[in-house]
Amino acid sequence: MKGNSPVLLSQAKGRLGALCRKAEATPLIKRGQVLGFIVPRKRMEDLLDYVEMLASPEVRKAVARAKSGKCKDHPLSAIRED
Repeated sequence: MKGNSPVLLSQAKGRLGALCRKAEATPLIKRGQVLGFIVPRKRMEDLLDYVEMLASPEVRKAVARAKSGKCKDHPLSAIRED
């Protein structure tokens, strides 16, 4: 997982604002174990959009078709607007 270096939970309390402004999620650790993450707003919004998209039956079917190899790949230039 890419992202920021882990931060001790006890130290995160005083740095909460700065940690929230980082571009990537920051793991919070206590006694060497990751307890959770501080996830920036934009990243969380993107993740929620992705989860909602994957909840669509049509999208799940399209993903299943792609994984099975039953779809034909097209270059991006094929959908380019002129």
